[in-house]
Formats: sequence, C-alpha cells, structure tokens
Amino acid sequence: ESDHSEREEAAKRVNYLNGRNNETI
Repeated sequence: ESDHSEREEAAKRVNYLNGRNNETI
C-alpha cells in the first residue's frame, strides 16, 4: 500500500505540472 501512495503522489505532481504547463502554453 505504501507503493500505491507514493505512485499516487507522483501522479498528482505530474498532473499538477502538466496543468501548469498547459496553462502556460
């Protein structure tokens, strides 16, 4: 379960960065 949490956090970070990149572009 610890792995799942780490993976979810990483996905959230990627989504956040993607969203900011999308808005910037």
